[in-house]
Amino acid sequence: MKVSAAGGAAPQVLASLKPEQRIHSVGWIGESIFYIEQAGLYRVAAQGGPATKIADLPSEARIGGHSSDGAKLYLYRQLENFSTNIWSLDLKSGVTSPEVELDTDDGVDSVSFHPSGKSVVAWVRRTDTDIYTLEGFPLPTTGLRRLSQKWAVP
Repeated sequence: MKVSAAGGAAPQVLASLKPEQRIHSVGWIGESIFYIEQAGLYRVAAQGGPATKIADLPSEARIGGHSSDGAKLYLYRQLENFSTNIWSLDLKSGVTSPEVELDTDDGVDSVSFHPSGKSVVAWVRRTDTDIYTLEGFPLPTTGLRRLSQKWAVP
């Protein structure tokens, strides 16, 4: 994991990961950086050093924000049925709140929490499934049209 340094300096390596490890989400609270790797939440000091596993999490978990005092981390995950659940994790005790499902008709791409934990902004993906008939466009003269003359001319 790397953090870009200000002023054009080289990035600072905070923690080295094995090639098979993938970071799914990252968040900065005070002097600590938290990241989700596979099914765990880890903390590493902003100055670098060894990473410490804080909690086991579902592999789909993502960091959505943190409380203003830095005591809680707000998390979300997308389930196979495209619903999205949100919950919080107390960083001292490791206790999680019950998961709450966001009631949306469409898939949620991203979630961001207000530091109070009382409001959530969600990027909801909407898909239109209308079918349109378009007329009056010239037929293609390159690509497949060049190879096949089977276009029906209106």
